[in-house]
Amino acid sequence: MNRSNQKVNEKLYYPIDAVAEEYSKVLRSRAKKMHRLMMGAYKSKIAPIIREYYAKKSKFLKANSSLEDLLLRYTKLIDHEIDLVMDQIDDIYSDDLMHDIVHRFTEALSRTQRKIMVQEILNEIGYVVPDVYDNLTSVSTEISESIEEYEDEQVEYLQSTFVDDYDERIRSLILDQLQVGVSATAIMRGLHVISGIMERKAENGAKGRTYSLYADLCEFAHKYFGFEKFVWITMKDGLVRLSHEKLHGKVFYWDFGAVGAGDNGQSILPGRSGRDGGDWGCRCIPGLHMGE
Repeated sequence: MNRSNQKVNEKLYYPIDAVAEEYSKVLRSRAKKMHRLMMGAYKSKIAPIIREYYAKKSKFLKANSSLEDLLLRYTKLIDHEIDLVMDQIDDIYSDDLMHDIVHRFTEALSRTQRKIMVQEILNEIGYVVPDVYDNLTSVSTEISESIEEYEDEQVEYLQSTFVDDYDERIRSLILDQLQVGVSATAIMRGLHVISGIMERKAENGAKGRTYSLYADLCEFAHKYFGFEKFVWITMKDGLVRLSHEKLHGKVFYWDFGAVGAGDNGQSILPGRSGRDGGDWGCRCIPGLHMGE
């Protein structure tokens, strides 16, 4: 396997990061809207229920009465209010809306991949065969079914990662804190912490998915044109793993990847974040290699 260092023009791949940032921006805006809906419901509906529960709890304690029924009754009231706001959150993560967002993202990334590959060919051989862009477009058509599957999987991922996970975190926070007597104001601070977590998940998830799909598009297109190898390219910033930094500019076969270079000593390909053949959070990308 040829592992000689290649001269890499990192600026060529900047547009991928722009797509990732735009996708991240859209997902973060969804997460912020979700938080605003929850905070509105919390301040107007849930917090008053919590305060009322604590007021009655004090009276029950003074009367040596059981708190079990009281807690159950107020837990049901809070659950009901959370259900109502989660219905609104479901609407902003509906199948149709999410499919539209994800489709716009995959289309933008597919166009970016085609343009970059044309430039890569130009850099390698000094000219571009006239119909190469049309051929790359036909490649996109050929993998449209795979992209549709990706989009369906991505929508499911977004709904489970944001809606389901957020629902679980919110209920767990509010109801667990209610049982130990945490104030409504302190619980609200916890809701803000969860919001920050969801925004970070949106940003990290968007970038991971961008580089992962870009790598898939590259692998299909490279193999379609008979290119068996790729150049490993990192983002060359402080977030790159040392083990991946050592791979930058080296050439690997698509069918083997970087043998033994993964976090667990496995063979890896660039950009397969959280998937077989990749390391978590990997933002590395495959560049075109046309030589021997």
